[in-house]
Amino acid sequence: MRLAQKPAFLDLEAFDPVAPMASLAAGNEPDTGLTPGADAAASLFGAADLWIAAELLGIAERSGEMAVAHAGERRQFGQIIGSYQGIKHRIVDDYVLQQNAAAVLQLATRAWDAGQADRRMLAHAARFAASEAALSASAFCIQAHGAMGFSWEHPAHLYYKRARRLANLLGSAGESRAALGEAICAA
Repeated sequence: MRLAQKPAFLDLEAFDPVAPMASLAAGNEPDTGLTPGADAAASLFGAADLWIAAELLGIAERSGEMAVAHAGERRQFGQIIGSYQGIKHRIVDDYVLQQNAAAVLQLATRAWDAGQADRRMLAHAARFAASEAALSASAFCIQAHGAMGFSWEHPAHLYYKRARRLANLLGSAGESRAALGEAICAA
């Protein structure tokens, strides 16, 4: 990785209208001679894992809130849909995933701030847990809203798209799981 004095940005078309995408190119400026090593790259990716995990956790929480609110208002066959056991169980399952992700993220950020040796492993774990929570909650939010969840008039699909994009931003779930396993074995 080389540090560029005047990087060039190329705007890319994004499928999430509230999350613009761009590509960074070094440009043709003279070499600065600054070449961060593997430690700097690991720190950058670790910090990115924590940032992504925090945003994914926010997506999970907001998706859960929207699903709970809708399930408490929507009537089907004469009953509030939130009274059905299947809806209740799914809401609770997603809440448990959110709480797990929040706990792992808190542990990871404390480890990162303290410079603990296992901070990179915990950052992987936080991103993985938050990805699982966000993807599950945002998918269920769409399901709970029915056809309205797919429409442009409701933001549920935007949360799902953003969760899907962020979950794969630094690698797929399988790659994240493998990196976490390697970090655990190395510890």
